[in-house]
Parts: sequence; C-alpha cells; structure tokens
Amino acid sequence: MRFVAHNGPCTCLALGQKSGRVLATGGDDKKVNLWAIGKPTILMSLSGHTTAIECVKFGHNEDLVCAGSAAGALKIWDLESVKLVRTLTGHRSAVKSIDFHPYGDFLASGSVDSNIKLWDIRKKGCMYTYKGHVKDVYCLKFSPDGRWLASGGDEGSVKLWDLPAGKLLAELKEHSAPVTDVCFHPNEFLLSSASLDGTVKFWDLETFQQVSTTTNDAGPIRKILYHPDGKAIFSAARDVLKVYGWEPTRTYDTVVMGWGKVNDIAISDNSLVSGTFSLTNVSVYIVDLNKVQPFGTSSISSIINSPSSLSKPNYCRESVSRQSTRKNFFHGNCSTTHSQLESLESNRSEETETGSDEQGEELSSIDINQIYDTKEIFAPSRELCRTPPPVTPIAQSPLSMDSTQKLNELNLSSFSSSSPSSSLNGNRIASGMCSIESLTSTIGALSTLDLEARDRPAGLDLDDFLPKHLQDTVRLGYHPQPEMSESEAMQAIIRGHKSVLTALAHRRKNLQIILAMWSTKDARSALEQAINMEDQSVIVDILNVITLKPVSWTLDICQILIQPIYDLLQSRYESYMTVGCSALKLILKNFGSTIKSNITAPPGIGVDISREERYHKCMGVYNHLLNVRAFILKRQTLQGKLGRTFRELSILFQNLE
Repeated sequence: MRFVAHNGPCTCLALGQKSGRVLATGGDDKKVNLWAIGKPTILMSLSGHTTAIECVKFGHNEDLVCAGSAAGALKIWDLESVKLVRTLTGHRSAVKSIDFHPYGDFLASGSVDSNIKLWDIRKKGCMYTYKGHVKDVYCLKFSPDGRWLASGGDEGSVKLWDLPAGKLLAELKEHSAPVTDVCFHPNEFLLSSASLDGTVKFWDLETFQQVSTTTNDAGPIRKILYHPDGKAIFSAARDVLKVYGWEPTRTYDTVVMGWGKVNDIAISDNSLVSGTFSLTNVSVYIVDLNKVQPFGTSSISSIINSPSSLSKPNYCRESVSRQSTRKNFFHGNCSTTHSQLESLESNRSEETETGSDEQGEELSSIDINQIYDTKEIFAPSRELCRTPPPVTPIAQSPLSMDSTQKLNELNLSSFSSSSPSSSLNGNRIASGMCSIESLTSTIGALSTLDLEARDRPAGLDLDDFLPKHLQDTVRLGYHPQPEMSESEAMQAIIRGHKSVLTALAHRRKNLQIILAMWSTKDARSALEQAINMEDQSVIVDILNVITLKPVSWTLDICQILIQPIYDLLQSRYESYMTVGCSALKLILKNFGSTIKSNITAPPGIGVDISREERYHKCMGVYNHLLNVRAFILKRQTLQGKLGRTFRELSILFQNLE
C-alpha cells in the first residue's frame, strides 16, 4: 500500500506495536496524521506543534500518541477522548526518540542535545535527566519490567540506565557506527542493538558482555524486533529483511523487500508489517511469516504484499535447539514501580525548564475523518498482561540449494557500471562483484598469495573477502591450505552474486525514477530527487552520463551537484573519487571564469533581478569550492593517477583567485 501522507515531506513514522494495524506519521507541515493499515484515507490529523515533527510513538495500548518536534517539545494526545492532554518542554534541541513506560504513566525522550529525559505524564514534568551520551540519542527502549532503559546514540555506544537508582548501569561499546535501534528480549535478560555498521549485537544483561554478533551482510540496519515468542529477531536493512538467531549466531531467512529505508516494523497476527516513507509518500509492506523460516515450512520467501516485489531463497543453516538458562524479566507490581520511579522526584534539578504549554494546548486542533473507523481502531484497551510467553526451543531442518540453477539465474548484462554500488553496503557489493576472481584465487593459491604486495584499491581491505576461518591465519603471517569444500565455495559465490543482483535491481529502479522525472519535469527536479535518495551509486551513474555532455550543464546544476561531488571526493572507493574529479574538473573549466567575474564585479546601477540571482548562485558554488580546494590541497601528494588528477585540479583552482 502506498499513499500521500502530508502536504510537505514526511519526516517520521511509527506503527502501533500492540495491534500492528495503525500507523502514525509526522511531517514538515507540523502535523501528526493517523492511518489504519490497508486504508489510504486519513483517520485523524493532530496539530499543535509549531515546528516540524521529528519523531512519533504510540502508547502501549494505542490509546495515546506522542510526537516530538524540532524545537524540543513533546505533545501527547488521548485518542479515546480525542484531545491534546500534555505538552512537555525542556529539551534544547530536536527530539529524536520516544518510548512509553510499560505502565503508561511515564515517558522517555532522547534528543539531539544528547540528553535523555524521563517524564511523569500525570504531573506534566521532567522527573530526571540522564546525561551520558555525547551526541544525538537515536533510540530508546524500556525493559519489559520497566526498571531499565536502554539508549543508543550517534557515537556508537549503547547505554543501560537503572531508573529507580537514576544512574548509568552499563555502557556497551562494540559498535563501530551510530546505533539505530535497541530491543529487549520479551522474556530473557538479553538486549539487542542494531547499527549503521550493519551488525546486530546481543548482550547478556547479567554480565553486560556481548553474547554474539551478526556479520555485515545486508548493509546498515534501521530497525530490529523480536518475535513475540522470542525465538528469533527480525532485522530490517535497506531493501532486505533478515531473520537471525543467536547462541550461536545464525541466519534463518533472508527476504529481499525493495522497501528502501525502513522506519518501523511490527507484528500483527502472523504477519510482519513495515512502514517507510520518501518525500510525501508512505509505503506499507506486509510479510506472511508462515512462509519465513523458522516460523513456516516454505524455504522460498515469495511473501511480499507490495508492488514490484522480489523473492529470494533463504540462506538459513540448521538451527541448534536450546533451552535458555538466562534469567527472565519479572513483571513486578505496578504500584511498586510507580513508587520507585516517583522517588526520583526529590532529585529533580530542572524544575524551571520543564512544564506545560497551556496556550499551545488551547490552540491545538484535531481533525477526524471516518469517525466510526476511528472509534473501532482506538477502542479502550486497559488490560496489561504481565506474564511472559513461554520460551520454546528452536528446531529447523537444513536447507538445500541447487547451485548450478542459481548460477544460471545470474544475468548482469542488462545493467553495467564501472563503479561499485552502495545500495546495501560498499564492502559487501564490492565483495560480490569480485567474488569469482577473489575466491578462486584464495581457494587455489592461498599459500603463494602475498597480500601486502598487492596494489590495493583505495579504501578496500582484501582480507575482508576471505572466509572467516582464514582471516586470522593470514594476519598472523602463515597461509595454510583452506579447508573449504566445493559446495561451500559455490555457496559463498552465490551469496555474493545475490547481493550484487539485489543492489543492481534497486539501483536500476532508482535510475528509472530519475529518468522519468528528467523527461517529464526538468533536470533540477530530477537531480534533487537523486540526492534525496542518499545513494551515491545513483549520483555516480548520473555524473558518468552528464559529464559526457558539458553543454547540458548550467549554474543551477553546478549549485545542486557541488556538495554530492565533494562527498564523492571523500569516498573510500577509487572509482567514486575518479568520477567526482571528472565532474569537478568540468565545473572549474567551464564555469570558473563565470563564477569569478560574477563575485568580483562591481554592483550595477539600479535593480537587476537576473544579475542578483546569478550572483547568489555563483557565491553558493564558490563557497563550496573553497572547502573542496582545501581538501584537494591535502590530497595532491598522493601517488598514481588520482594524485596526478588532484594536482591538475589544484592548478585549475588558481583560475578562481
């Protein structure tokens, strides 16, 4: 299902975790809109914020919804009484994450100001401020018993807070990139965290040690969610859904979705619901879990209820049945938790900065469509189950795959490019493209391979392409003959090529969108859309085409592309850097004199609107070029072709002086 959610760009999205049937979206238009899954018409529109909505969250019973704004304010609406009930202020910057306490009367929020605040919804005040993160707080999650709070930040660490004690309990630092989501196991003392480094890590909450970790085989991960019975965890990366187990780490299933960047996932009956947005459009995808391992019997994941769906076989291994000895979360008495949290009131140190914006409440409005559907969907539901579901061992039979048939399916002739795609992950895609050559040489002649003597591409580590059981031995300096069977080698090759096919299919889809916009609208709109996709491979493909036609370039195009070109120059991939250099050279040669003459020319007589516009465009490009020049000057000492190109660009920059 796909629909237009807001008048302006959509900025955030949340699914109701209890039912999986409702959806809330926030936008630049300062509104929160509510939807029923499967119905493209809006149920309710909530207004009151004075700045763009940055995050939104349903209460556990889906009778409340909270939204955080770019100004740092939080507003809570009661969907049963259909009114704004609270406005909470205190954050100094945008609110990026929200979570409701399991018992509903408390709320936690994380902000760009690096602080986490615990709020008492009844008293409209901040109970406690947790200081420990040094950058943006991207995700928050209360433990099932409500005593702990886990948070993940831009600095790449996971922090665990003891709420009754009001202190940091543990800090987990194994991620190498920002943490995007955290999730407690529904039963066991186990915490999982996802990151832009492409891994899901599992942490024992008794020892605060890492239990296991997945490998980066699908690119940056946006959301994770445990199955309600706790037997597996879902991991949503760009265009891919993975189903993992732990102790030991194993992949039950891999489903190619084509959903782009996922913003939230939930379980509804025996289906997984996911929501994603792009500009003003919101898309909802439904996955039938009866056809996903380890929940179903089918080994082929042809289960996507969405246009342009793709299905791919899973790569699951035989699972190990286990009965966990880890402790369970104890869902204690509600009043006990209330009294422990309320003891924090004596420690409140920020009375003056928190409170309620009564005027904002009066000016707020709620627009309701389809009132009968709204009453049905947001019906009162106050029951609170505090008994965790039973833990059941995992059992699964091994999966066989016809390697010859799968290799025959690989047909890359319909799409080719000189640059590696970053749609999933640069290393992974490069690995797929080079898999036949690199794995063959590894298997056949590892004893004579001198990795240190290789002329390596910029930023790539060939050791990453070796099988895991060989990486440590290569680093130690000796090269035993690998113990890899022919079927294992074939499976490794197939996995690499399937990643390539996934990336290229997504890349081609994006290019088709850009081509259509270029034909029906104009170049500016098409290029802005390409940049909004946040996919450098698409920018590279476009630049490879338009640099061949210098006459098609204008000051507008220079102004739009100068920042993406700068980003390409800083890429870890040599091919990206080369394309960026070619585009920058074209700008300096064709527009250098124009830019210089416009920013140095004396002011004219009277008002010349076209000249003013040209001046501002030239100044915008010129300011970016100054940053690029500083970067080029530091890189012109490099050896080889890139070094020569940087030195040539440095000479061209002299035309701007």
